Amino acid sequence: MRLLMKPTNVLITSEIYGFFAYSAKRLGIIPHYIIRVGGDRWAVHRTEGFIGGPIEASCDIFFSSILEEADALWAISNALKTCLEKKVSTPIFVIRYTGVDPEKFTPNKMNKGLSSKFVHPLFVTITNFNFYMKVRAILDLLPLMKELNLDFTWLIFGQPGKYEEMCRNEIMKNQLAGKVIMLGHIKEIDVYLASCDFYLHPTYFESLSRSILEAEASGRPVIASSIEGIPEIVEHGHTGFLAKTPAQIMKYIRLLSEDQELRERLGKNARELVKRNFTHRMAAEELARAMNSSM
Repeated sequence: MRLLMKPTNVLITSEIYGFFAYSAKRLGIIPHYIIRVGGDRWAVHRTEGFIGGPIEASCDIFFSSILEEADALWAISNALKTCLEKKVSTPIFVIRYTGVDPEKFTPNKMNKGLSSKFVHPLFVTITNFNFYMKVRAILDLLPLMKELNLDFTWLIFGQPGKYEEMCRNEIMKNQLAGKVIMLGHIKEIDVYLASCDFYLHPTYFESLSRSILEAEASGRPVIASSIEGIPEIVEHGHTGFLAKTPAQIMKYIRLLSEDQELRERLGKNARELVKRNFTHRMAAEELARAMNSSM
């Protein structure tokens, strides 16, 4: 949460802290607030699906009230904006604050020594082990990976979370130890992205993915679940492939694994897409336009 100084006098916060902004406005402490709506939102998308009933309905009403009271909402994807428009009448602007630096994420970071340590094809996934619907998509691929008649290495990165051990156990259960490797959170993710053959992003929940943009900036094609905001940053058949089922994901894994020329062509297109549409500078310009239009 951060407070912009006068003359704007606007509190800009994420939806997880929206209650404080809502309360402050109601008490007359602040005149305005704007909520940045990303992926960790209750009222827009129920990520877990475990609660249900009156508790979930009450949370939905409560968070919708907080969003409705805001002077504006900044959504990180057009898909999220469309979802929000069904719930509230608050003005909504799309700000992809997940812009990336193409100088940090670049094919030039490719490390041949690192790459040679793994069996190829080598593909990478970055996930959040605190979101069940993200981890569930990985787990649904594991039995299919077991049947894949192909040597490969799948590296999975992510901050520690409550579903991390579940993922580790399923890897062992499917006898994929050594092929599917969990490496936790590392600072050198730019090197791993540049050194892999392609990026894999299975998920059942995603407003917009910074890691997909980082992989594309690194010149790597992407295979991703066709859900929510992902089709806005992955051009099917041009920068990678979008899949609606685990079986489709496996089809594209085989395709990219066997066709180096295709990988190189899609990867080049992916980097150009990021440089053209998704840099930090462009995200800042979107922010400035939204700020001018919001107040």
